[in-house]
Amino acid sequence: MSETRDLLFVAYARKDEDFALRLAHQLRDAAVNVWIDQLNVVPGDAWDDVVERALKDANTVLVVLSQAAVDSRHVMNEVNFALDEGKRVVPVRCQSCPIPLGLRRLQYIDFTTGAYDVAFDRLVKALRRYQSGNPAETGVERSFSSTVSDNPLARPVQRFRSLLKTAEQMDYDVLQDEARHHAFGFDGQTALAHAFGNGHPLLQEWMSVSWIPTENEDTEQSNREALEAGKTRAIRILQAAIRAVEGS
Repeated sequence: MSETRDLLFVAYARKDEDFALRLAHQLRDAAVNVWIDQLNVVPGDAWDDVVERALKDANTVLVVLSQAAVDSRHVMNEVNFALDEGKRVVPVRCQSCPIPLGLRRLQYIDFTTGAYDVAFDRLVKALRRYQSGNPAETGVERSFSSTVSDNPLARPVQRFRSLLKTAEQMDYDVLQDEARHHAFGFDGQTALAHAFGNGHPLLQEWMSVSWIPTENEDTEQSNREALEAGKTRAIRILQAAIRAVEGS
């Protein structure tokens, strides 16, 4: 097999550097061809160019999930690129955090519960099945095989429709869950930026959506009204995004 075919790109937030480097070193010891910026970018390299080239060459992207990673536009851009290009995306959770919408159909390996060594062994077994060209038909390994052809979030209009459906189904209990509407807000931000660019008016409007009441509105009714208003604005923006994509 060629080196490029088996290349595993590690996407992570800088706050998770220690975990990501430990994982990368151990995967290399297990004969996995790992690319991670801390080990592969050398002095004098143009960092952005080298990272972009490695991401394009990799057939698998391992994303280290944490709150810092979910909040990182850079990490989520790498993940979205991988999904759009039909690469395998292997989510590895090192910290409890909301799972971004684009990754919820993929089973992740959780390093936050149980023994580290057990989770690592599962990861290595999954990766070796792919390198052998014989992924398993059940469990974690099957979930890792999602590509653009079977991922409904791979195209902008389908991303927006999925987000719209989620927004329409949000009841008050869901809206009160700060972690869930934070994850939803980030998913929308990522989808809009990917489809239209960072300066687009729809993205700017999305960023201004408030999901919480002002400080002097502390009653349940005012809280409910503020959350419902945020939901209504989100639905309107997503509907406009769908029209914009379909009309382009």
